[in-house]
Amino acid sequence: MLAFLAATAMAGAFTADTAIGEWRSPTKNAIVRISACGNSLCGTLLASDDIAKDPNRKDFMNKKPELRNRPLKGITMIGGFKQKGNQWVDGWVYKADEGNTYNGSITIVDKDHIKLTGCIFKPVCLTQTWTRVK
Repeated sequence: MLAFLAATAMAGAFTADTAIGEWRSPTKNAIVRISACGNSLCGTLLASDDIAKDPNRKDFMNKKPELRNRPLKGITMIGGFKQKGNQWVDGWVYKADEGNTYNGSITIVDKDHIKLTGCIFKPVCLTQTWTRVK
């Protein structure tokens, strides 16, 4: 019973704003800064293994030819998320190594972890756990 009460108290301590910060993705050690963008959340790519190897690396896989020459560093990787309880839903996730954009959601796990889900269409989805770095 004590464990249940403690877990319930901890769950209430986290808000959707807990998603704001800098996060490490398990994919190529990407660091993404998530911030408020109006009434939604967006995330900017700050660093990754690819950027470390080539700081001038371009978004060459982008499906839009006019965007293929933009630098990867600084691009908006996620956006459009709307708050719904401890989740951010109805957003999008851009996967630069594929050049594809997916429907997405963010779920607060705890103050140092979020789950980012990207879907081609439900139930064809991939979920990653991101870890806070700042």
